[in-house]
Amino acid sequence: MLVFYDKAKQIKAEGGNVPQLYENRHVLRYEKRYIQRVASKFGENVTGGMLSDEDFYMSFLNGWKEDYLNIQKINITKNIKPMKTKKEMYNQAVRLWAESVGGASELIKLFKEWQKRGEITPKQAYDLRQGVDEACKVKDDDLNKEELINELNKKIVEALKYYR
Repeated sequence: MLVFYDKAKQIKAEGGNVPQLYENRHVLRYEKRYIQRVASKFGENVTGGMLSDEDFYMSFLNGWKEDYLNIQKINITKNIKPMKTKKEMYNQAVRLWAESVGGASELIKLFKEWQKRGEITPKQAYDLRQGVDEACKVKDDDLNKEELINELNKKIVEALKYYR
């Protein structure tokens, strides 16, 4: 399970004292949590002592980074840019729709629910997923990447630099 949350808000909610460094700031925390079948994820029973093994720890960190990088990030510009074609209009509309429901993965979950309820066929669900994937692919020449996504991408990569 991948979890993103504001660490300062969590500390406050639990009644703790927010460190001065975090005061009046949003502190994004990204965690990868293993809920079930931990041994199957690593091929062995994981113990606390294994966390001090550098090879094991680095493989875990690399998985943490790869899972983050595999998240499809949607770059929504604050102002809708001028469109010249129906395809550009469609892609912007799908990105805005995805953003409104919590991201492309949430939109795809919605399609799966519709399919389970029999409201759409498997082929229609597949076509809708493909449409979301195409619309949400970010190319440097299509959209200006938002600064926050770029900053977070950089921080994730930097986090591993200090452990090598």
